[in-house]
Amino acid sequence: ISVLKDASAAIYGARAANGVILVTTKRGKTDAPPTFSYSFYAGQLSPISLPKMADAATYAQMLREMETYKGVDPSNLTFTAEDVEKFKSGNYPWTHPNSDWFGLSLKKHSRTQNHNFSVSGGSKTVNYFVSFGTQFADGIYQDADAKKFNRYNLRANIDVKVNKYLNIGLDVDGSQENRMGPSLDAQTVFNVINQNKPTTTAIYPNGLPGVGAFGASYQPLLRSTLEGGFDDDKRFRSNNKINAVLNIPGVKGLTLSSYFAYDVFFGKRKYFDHPVTGYSLDEAAYLAAGNDGSQDGSAFLIPSSDGYDPQLTNTYNHTNAKTFNARLNYDKTFNEVHNLSAF
Repeated sequence: ISVLKDASAAIYGARAANGVILVTTKRGKTDAPPTFSYSFYAGQLSPISLPKMADAATYAQMLREMETYKGVDPSNLTFTAEDVEKFKSGNYPWTHPNSDWFGLSLKKHSRTQNHNFSVSGGSKTVNYFVSFGTQFADGIYQDADAKKFNRYNLRANIDVKVNKYLNIGLDVDGSQENRMGPSLDAQTVFNVINQNKPTTTAIYPNGLPGVGAFGASYQPLLRSTLEGGFDDDKRFRSNNKINAVLNIPGVKGLTLSSYFAYDVFFGKRKYFDHPVTGYSLDEAAYLAAGNDGSQDGSAFLIPSSDGYDPQLTNTYNHTNAKTFNARLNYDKTFNEVHNLSAF
């Protein structure tokens, strides 16, 4: 990597007013046999830190103490001492759950893999370097299919010595990225995970999801999956350049350099969002039937959905850029002391 500024960047014209960063990629070597290389990496990604949330019994007891400190009448406290004991026992999951929203929604770590294969070499007239790589990563959501990232990279650098005067080079750099995730963005998912209470039902004992604190549309266990829709984002990028250097016959030190670059980007995003269904317990009817929170309450669950219209959006994006640059250079040393350079 080289950084050019001021006069040294002048050859790149007005676009180099703030300086130029040159990145030189690998190239083949003259008269070198083919060299093959393969590398593989597999690892795990983990959040640096996640909050340690109180369990239901601790939360209920702390809320009781806070309300008492504020002067709330004991008969109007959100939770009774009996409620705290029921949360603590874990024997009354239908009315006194203990929901670990972070643990139910997120994994402790996600997987990532990288593969890269390259070949390089050259003869007296042609040098080449070709590299192909892939990257895969899944998300930290419990649903392994809900969050994925794949990328494929290709690079090819080819240099050809046409004759003693002319050299031609071709550089191709392309990548394809595929991103898949739930229709609800990750920031919102993390916010509602953090704001749901451990005393609110995440999953009933029969496996049906609760509505959470903010309704089914923001229930983390439903919206951290593809249950409520998806966001499928595909991106293709290709940067291509052909360059030529001509040593002007008969004038030593005089060269004509030029290149043509063509960069292209394609983007396609498909977004689909639709209502999801959560369930809430008709607690009054459940208790009136003689249940105390330990008996099955499946018959008293009421489905709930926010009922908005499904939404489907297709977005396409295409951009390209073409650049042509040519310059005449003269560089000669006289009497092994004086050097003249001009462009």
